Amino acid sequence: DNILTACKVAETLTMITRTPLILESSDTNETLQWTSIDESERFPMEQTNLAKTNDLCVSGEALEVLIQQNLFKKFLPAIKVYARVSPEQKEIIVVAIKDSNKVVLMCGDGTNDVGALKQAHVGVALLNTADNKTKPAVAANPLNAAPAKEPVKRSELRARQKKDKKKAKKAGRTIDAIQPSNSEKPAATRPKKPHIGPPTIFDDDEMVKLGDASIASPFTAKGTSV
Repeated sequence: DNILTACKVAETLTMITRTPLILESSDTNETLQWTSIDESERFPMEQTNLAKTNDLCVSGEALEVLIQQNLFKKFLPAIKVYARVSPEQKEIIVVAIKDSNKVVLMCGDGTNDVGALKQAHVGVALLNTADNKTKPAVAANPLNAAPAKEPVKRSELRARQKKDKKKAKKAGRTIDAIQPSNSEKPAATRPKKPHIGPPTIFDDDEMVKLGDASIASPFTAKGTSV
């Protein structure tokens, strides 16, 4: 996402708890600077003490500059938001966090997440199955529709009941033991066993098709979030 959108989402989710700064260039100066959301404050990129007082947000382009200037690891503990990073950069981020003695859980849903999913201590692939559960209704074609059955008249129904009653008397049975000729017993269905534990890819009747992210991850979550 756009860096500003990502910062807003992170703030809503309380991933950001301190004043956020974005590493970007201004319209008048191409040099990257740590800038407040409202652009009222600007600080030099090399000012490493900002990591102690602010939450930082970087884009893929800004991350590349930090890596080239050997500043990435110095700001790493304070960087809370990464926006529009490449698959290679995702892998670099995960490895850097691992090297800082942190346990990394990575969630991904596509091919561009495979490298980072493999590098993480815990890789979780997300499967978006919302479309499978809510299939759009298909309009019925009146030409292909089966003809509707005509309702049975009350006089015909009474005649059938009398006929069945006479047969039952001859056979020495009661009318309650006779099953109507036009009724069918519903097929017996085995009750579905209740699922125990977290959701899996085998919960529904249909098998879910796994993608590259699932193949690269030891865990797969059947949903859009964990």
